Formats: sequence, structure tokens, C-alpha cells
Amino acid sequence: MFKNKHVVVAVIVAPILAIIAYLGVDRLVSEKPHVAKSNVSYPLALKSGCRYASGECRLENGDVKITLMPAVFSNQNVGIRLVSSVPLDGAKIAVTTATEDGVPLAFESDDPGKQEWIIALPVDHIEKTTLRLVVFSGETLFFAEIDSIFLVADNAMKQR
Repeated sequence: MFKNKHVVVAVIVAPILAIIAYLGVDRLVSEKPHVAKSNVSYPLALKSGCRYASGECRLENGDVKITLMPAVFSNQNVGIRLVSSVPLDGAKIAVTTATEDGVPLAFESDDPGKQEWIIALPVDHIEKTTLRLVVFSGETLFFAEIDSIFLVADNAMKQR
């Protein structure tokens, strides 16, 4: 089968050329990382825990990594704890439903490093709402729209 030298050379060279082409195209068309600019908004990417009842939602964009967790869970209030990988100047969240937009409410922090924030939201049926989150560091904004299903996990019922 491999008696023809042209077939042998093709079998050896083809995978090498495929790898070189793959890396070359990636280098040409991929977005180059850059430092976040002032007065610009950037979206936060939702990780898989945000899409189901996990008790934790992770968001990230470059070096900015945000984790949302239920802090206190009761019939009248839902507590949300925000932990950031970078110091934040503030954070706001709005609880929206299919029929109405929510009013943005500010998180509070007693952490001197400004990396841990908490808020209590008065909500009846949290599993039927959407959370709109905005965090700001300097004059740079990061935002996300999250289904609140991650707050209703069995382990979310415990106070963290």
C-alpha cells in the first residue's frame, strides 16, 4: 500500500500542513487581548453554573472574575453575595420580570479591599426573574444579564 513514495510523503506532510494552517488562521483572525479602556462597557461571560440551580454563578471577562452566591434566603428577601477578583468601585443589580423592569439597587461593601459585596433584594418568586448586573472599576463598566435560577439550588437554602 505504501510502496509509492508520493503517498508516503503526502501521509507525513498533510497533518503537518493542517496544524500550521489551523494555528496561522487562529493567529490572523483572533481578537488580541487589550487593557480595558475608561468610559467603555464590557460584557461579562456567563459560566455554566449560571444556567441551572447550582447555588453559584461565575462571570468573567479577562482578569475580571465575578462570583454571585446566595447569602441569605427567606420568604421576603433574597441575599446575594458578590465576590470579585479585582477591587470594585461599586456594583448595582436590577431584578426584572417579563412584565416590568426593575430599579437598580446598589450593593454594599464593608470589605476594605472592595472585593466582597452584598445586597438583600425583596423578591417573591426569584426563580421567575432575571438579574441585570453592573459592576464598575474606575470608569470601566462590566455588565451581564443572568437568569436567577442559580439562586434556587438546595444548597442555596443554607446561609453562606
